[in-house]
Amino acid sequence: MILRLQAVIVFLFIFCLSSAFGQQKVGLVLSGGGATGFAHIGVLKALEENNIKIDYITGTSAGSFIGGLYSAGYSATEIEQIVMSEDFQLMVKGKMKQKDQFYFYEKWDDASLLRIRFKKDSIKFTTLPTNYTGSALLDYEMLETFGLMAVHANCNFDSLFIPFRCVASDIYTKQPVVFSEGNLNQAIRASMTFPFYIKPIRVNGVLLFDGGLYNNFPVDVMIQDFHPDIIIGSNVSYNEPPPHEDDLLSQLKNMLISHTDFSLQGNKGILINPQTDIKTFEFHRVREAIDSGYSYTLARMDSIKQLLNQDNYEVDIESRRNAKKEIVAHKPINSVMITGLRKGQAKYVQKKLLNVNKRENIDFDKFRARYFRLMADRQIRQLYPTMVELDTGYQIRVDVKKEKDFMVEVGGHIATRPISMGYLSFAYQNLSSFSFRVGVNGYFGKFYNSIKADITFGMPTRWPLDITPYFILNRWDYINSYFTFFTDPEPSFLIQQELIYGGKIETAASNQSKVGIEVQGSGIESNYYQADFTQLDTADVSRFSNFSLAGKFDFNTLNRKQFASAGHQLTVEGRWVIGHEEWYAGSTAFADTSLRKNHSWFLARVHYEGFLVQKGFYRLGLHAEGVWSTQSFFSNYTATILNTPSYEPIPDMKTFFLDNYRSYQYAAVGLINIFTIKDIVDFRLEAYYYQPIRKLVANEFNQASYNGLFVNRYYVASVSVIYNSPIGPLRLTGTYMDGKEPSPWNVQVSYGFVLFNKKAIQ
Repeated sequence: MILRLQAVIVFLFIFCLSSAFGQQKVGLVLSGGGATGFAHIGVLKALEENNIKIDYITGTSAGSFIGGLYSAGYSATEIEQIVMSEDFQLMVKGKMKQKDQFYFYEKWDDASLLRIRFKKDSIKFTTLPTNYTGSALLDYEMLETFGLMAVHANCNFDSLFIPFRCVASDIYTKQPVVFSEGNLNQAIRASMTFPFYIKPIRVNGVLLFDGGLYNNFPVDVMIQDFHPDIIIGSNVSYNEPPPHEDDLLSQLKNMLISHTDFSLQGNKGILINPQTDIKTFEFHRVREAIDSGYSYTLARMDSIKQLLNQDNYEVDIESRRNAKKEIVAHKPINSVMITGLRKGQAKYVQKKLLNVNKRENIDFDKFRARYFRLMADRQIRQLYPTMVELDTGYQIRVDVKKEKDFMVEVGGHIATRPISMGYLSFAYQNLSSFSFRVGVNGYFGKFYNSIKADITFGMPTRWPLDITPYFILNRWDYINSYFTFFTDPEPSFLIQQELIYGGKIETAASNQSKVGIEVQGSGIESNYYQADFTQLDTADVSRFSNFSLAGKFDFNTLNRKQFASAGHQLTVEGRWVIGHEEWYAGSTAFADTSLRKNHSWFLARVHYEGFLVQKGFYRLGLHAEGVWSTQSFFSNYTATILNTPSYEPIPDMKTFFLDNYRSYQYAAVGLINIFTIKDIVDFRLEAYYYQPIRKLVANEFNQASYNGLFVNRYYVASVSVIYNSPIGPLRLTGTYMDGKEPSPWNVQVSYGFVLFNKKAIQ
């Protein structure tokens, strides 16, 4: 009996030992391939559905991203949901989620088209962009996606849910770099940094790029690091064909990219080659890529199973995955480390992210909001976050690249009417324990000339707080030649000049809104004729010296600073004005005496523009505006109209002097219909209804008066075809402005933005 029992024990021991040593280990190798690489998700789905256990994963570029997700504990279905989401499409396009966008630092009020930044010691090649698309959202989402699991694994890739390796490229040594430890999000981000598409990052001081440059199918890494019994390779890439003497792109690709061996190098296994015509950056075809990988793998499933022992079948993968996720502790963020900046600069950034002095503890949602507010700061060029675990919580380490100190912007507006103008600005900024920026801009042209200087002090507060003193000189020259650039202009019938000085304090009310208080002084001089005139006549001169106090709330999610096709804007403002008018009669005046008069009034304005319907290629927008002012009449009708609020729903109306669209009180509404082609070419149909509460009219002596309640109303319509190029809009516009003399019609071709420096009291 004892001998039999001993024999059974020995048999069981030998059986278990042979089973343990006889179990086959399977390695999965995933190639790069851009959007085509998402076929790997379909491969994983098919393997999971057939209970095929993966023991090791190596990947490059897109393969490192998919493989890293699977190694971190995400199921194939979860990975599919991630890449099919709208958020993912925003990431690959370099855009931001609306909730993460921060309006406070956006520049919406100038005609700039092209921006160049440089350092004081160099304006050479460092000014050239190194990436086509932004990576701010991608970099942060990868921290949240990979960070917790990697930290729990003590930054050892062998301790992940599935042991993992990924490959990047060091273009200085021309060698591949294999990651087996460190920050998982950083390693994968380096591996998928396609040259000139995504900005590269440094890891341990080395600038790294896409692993596909030197090893696009890391079978060798799988063999050297894991020694699997069987290799399943999923390859969606290929080697570049030989260069052609007339094809520069093919020459560059062959210079940059080494040829890769896409075989299994004689090892036991099976190669999966999903067939698809998806190109590298066609991320909108992710579904097709997944389906191609899934169907191709199912077709090879019998061959895969023949290679595997029954012991390899994974029957408890979900329970293991859930157990792994539950171990991860969700501690607060209680520490921030800043690298890449000097001490004072780092202190400014720390205050924006976390109150270190008070040992603040926050969750990831709060940190995310602060992170993207900092990312929008005019002083910041790039952030890259990683994470480590401390005893009491998590420490976020942020590598910060400061924006270059100097900036030059050029732009303007070119039109077939004589309103063309150029725009040039120069700015210098500096970051220490607070933010400092000084800027000067100028407009120059026949119709409009201006110069503006301002200084902005940014306080190191949790919510941005800017204090900005400014100085502006404006000159408007309205001429009778409305129709063509080539027509000889007649003498100017109105010249208006403004000297403006003041200061404002602004802070963010939310990610999409800001509030501000402004104190301003200005002097306005207008030269005009009150009747028909000749070159021998002298103009009337009106001067209005004033002081004003204003408050403003602005909510803005519009997608463009002009000719928007998505989003909403709501502006509410109030202004109190007190001033002194002086009038000196010219030869066309109805009186020959001068006049001095004091004025004071309050003005309130509400403006809304929003796109309520966005279906396919169609957009429907609503426009509404209302103004109420207690303003009194000036010395004559023309002087009154010159200092009256104007309604200008279409940008080109700003270039006309339209007295019918100026009133102390009015309400207006409009509809904007847009038919768009890929949000690049817009066909716009706009119609507006303008109702002055009491229209300002001139009596026989050219004195201002009212003509009754709701007596007159006016209509504006516009038809435009707009090409929204990366450097500004090119458009053909036809406009009908009811009551405009000598004709209500205007047709023009133009390029650029119709935007000006702020006016004095309007």
